[in-house]
Amino acid sequence: MATNDTTYGGYSCTFVDGDPPVEYQCYICRLVARDPQQVSCCSNIYCKSCLDTLKEKGQRFTCPTCRSSLEGKYFKDGRVERGIKSLKVYCTNTDSGCQWMGTIKDIDTHLIICPYQVIHCTNKCGEKFRRDAWWAHITINCPKRQAQCTYCLQKGPHQLITSRSHLNKCPDLPIQCSNEGCNEKIPRRLLASHNETCPKAIVPCEYSNIGCNERIIREELEIHNDEAITIHLQLTTRQMRLTNEKLQDTNEVLQEKSEKLKETNEELKETNEILKETIEELQKTNKKLQKTNEKLQETNVELQETNEDLQLAKETIQSLQTELQEQNNLLTVSNEVLKVSQCSQKKKWHSPGFYTSPGGYKMSLSVYPYGTHTGEGTHVSCFIYLMAGEYDDILEWPFQGEVTIELLNQLEDKNHWKRTFSYDESVPTESKKRVFKGENPQGWGRGHFIPFSKIVYDATKKCQYLKDDSLYFRVSVKATSKTKPWLVST
Repeated sequence: MATNDTTYGGYSCTFVDGDPPVEYQCYICRLVARDPQQVSCCSNIYCKSCLDTLKEKGQRFTCPTCRSSLEGKYFKDGRVERGIKSLKVYCTNTDSGCQWMGTIKDIDTHLIICPYQVIHCTNKCGEKFRRDAWWAHITINCPKRQAQCTYCLQKGPHQLITSRSHLNKCPDLPIQCSNEGCNEKIPRRLLASHNETCPKAIVPCEYSNIGCNERIIREELEIHNDEAITIHLQLTTRQMRLTNEKLQDTNEVLQEKSEKLKETNEELKETNEILKETIEELQKTNKKLQKTNEKLQETNVELQETNEDLQLAKETIQSLQTELQEQNNLLTVSNEVLKVSQCSQKKKWHSPGFYTSPGGYKMSLSVYPYGTHTGEGTHVSCFIYLMAGEYDDILEWPFQGEVTIELLNQLEDKNHWKRTFSYDESVPTESKKRVFKGENPQGWGRGHFIPFSKIVYDATKKCQYLKDDSLYFRVSVKATSKTKPWLVST
């Protein structure tokens, strides 16, 4: 019978009591449903895994039977699941000889221990076999089974431990001694030390350093020494004679060098005297240089102080020049006080023209006692108008700066009503451009300069702006526009 795959689909088993009821059948895999789900559209039963696979396909998730949407329209059927799990089945390995019989709920537990169940090798060699053959496979047949080297006791996969690559470097593998006549087998790691004592090794004569060129088996070395004693004595005598001649030659050379050393020593003594005299002269010169250096240091300190004074003077001059330039570039005006009399009889009052400073811009103040535009009937309105002036050719245009208009308290010199407005990028060009004749028709100021309720007598502040039907205004101008200095006479 087919295996009981628990990853997808229903139960593929042989049932003891014949085919199970149709109501237990999944309408996708046509097997007895595993984890049965009932759909609400047609009440059919499906495996949970079959529905999940159908949903993951990315197409419309619809019932395979009635084609209705299944989104959120199915649930686990506990009654059907209890009926399915109580069905009696044979083991899926019946064809292999297993005689087990039980309910579906116990088959998965049985298959974990069933000796007829086909399993994969736990050493991951790729082989599959029945569970009852597992022990024989992993201990005898598996190419990836664990093994231990007989010589070095290293553990590892059987294929590696028994391979030529391991045996070629195993430190304890017995190796036959390479010396002819030696039958010993020595662990590879001891082979070099064995060769140093092996009696069958070919070694040079002990007197090779004096001329005996014989090579003898180590165990016959003493026999050679006994047989060649006369030859060894002759070689020793010859070597001693040669050594004596070399000693004589060396002695003569040493004597010659000794004489040269004496001469060199005398020269060194003379040189030492010269050095002493030179050192004394250098010491005297050094003292003179120290005194000169002290004077130079004193002079350097004085020069530094002078430089600091000069630098301070330069900075002061530059600062004064900067301030002077700023004063030349900044055109300001002393306060211009203007009186508006008989206010109740005037809808608009216009002041005579005045200059922001000597050689500065010309402008005038217009006052609307009863207000104008949006301030009409509620506020006093004030506006500044640029006028054609005598010095316009040497001034920068359009005009830039700040204008402050003060409505003066006529009772004491405080609590004046002040409003300041700037001539900057936000001001329309028409209100700040140069006028070549008369007055600029486009003024700039405040339509809501001061409400009517504020200009009458205020006893708490001791303040009264309108008195004897007159208003006093003070206009202050700070122009940030620059002059054209090359056009100004000095």
